[in-house]
Amino acid sequence: MDQTIGPAPAARPARDDTSHDSPSNDSPSNDSPSNDRDTAGPDRLGTLSVALGVAGLLPVLPLLGSIAAIACGWVARSRTGLPSSERDRALVGVVLGALGLAAPLVALFVYCVVLGYPFPIHRYRG
Repeated sequence: MDQTIGPAPAARPARDDTSHDSPSNDSPSNDSPSNDRDTAGPDRLGTLSVALGVAGLLPVLPLLGSIAAIACGWVARSRTGLPSSERDRALVGVVLGALGLAAPLVALFVYCVVLGYPFPIHRYRG
């Protein structure tokens, strides 16, 4: 039982993608700034670098946070085309990460050398 109601639908003409005379509202244009994903990453990396640098100074993520802050800040600063505020934010993350790495070493130096206490590893010998 073949039931056809009316004529078959006409085929749609092929769309010419090379002509940009009339803008179409079907899909967003690739030229719009809201669709540009390359500029959204570095500012997040700079912010992440600062957050990890602060976490590296706290007992939350002591060494891991500092190393990750340096890495994220370094990558964010190496990207071209960043505004100066984003580059500065990445630099702050690198500096905080370096401080987070240097602080335990300075504390150990003061404890062992300046105060004259022995290195505390002798407690663990059998």
